[in-house]
Amino acid sequence: MRITPSGNGIARPEDRLQELERRLAERMAEVERRLAEAVSPEKMRDNPYRGKPLRLEQNPFEGSWSTAYRLVRQAGHRLPWMDQQHEILQRLRTLDESIQQHRAWLQARLETLTAEGCTAEDKAAVLRVHDRFIAQLTEQVTDLRSKISDFNLKVPLPQLQIRNVRPETYVNDLNAATASLLAALQALPERPSPSPGTGVDPDGRRLTLVYVLVILALFMIAAVALGVATGG
Repeated sequence: MRITPSGNGIARPEDRLQELERRLAERMAEVERRLAEAVSPEKMRDNPYRGKPLRLEQNPFEGSWSTAYRLVRQAGHRLPWMDQQHEILQRLRTLDESIQQHRAWLQARLETLTAEGCTAEDKAAVLRVHDRFIAQLTEQVTDLRSKISDFNLKVPLPQLQIRNVRPETYVNDLNAATASLLAALQALPERPSPSPGTGVDPDGRRLTLVYVLVILALFMIAAVALGVATGG
């Protein structure tokens, strides 16, 4: 560094600044010269990638970790948080699909009971299945919430974090999606439930008649068998 010292032999600050500005100007001139040379028509004609699409494989969210991620990908490996991210996204899709399937089941069950008629027990059975699904949904979302919290602490960049979930949000969405179906179920007219032990008609007459006929037939068979034995 060429610095003109002051009268006492000590370099002045303004002299240091002038020297730095001069060297910076020289470097900028060299950079501009090399850029102009690189994009000159002669160089562009010899460019082996001329006219070919660019392969932009870099993730803009990787930041300063891009080189490390590229080396990992080229080696055929995945970072642990990448597998965890895939698992979480798959479970989120599964939750949405399960809610849609449950709503479709409610719709189909309502159509069946509307066409065939239903009893109070039929309605109660549907509601038990619905309540059991809500309990399972709450348990699954609670577990997933814990996994997302753990994942968000592992990822290297805030942009890669996943918005966390709440069980009450899923339950509220489910209730909103099924409210009209459950209301229609409750509004269905009810036919009388079968009396205990009959399984056919409410008054049990048909099943009782069958029992009587069976008993009479057994008596007749026994009487015939006894007559044959006595005659022998």
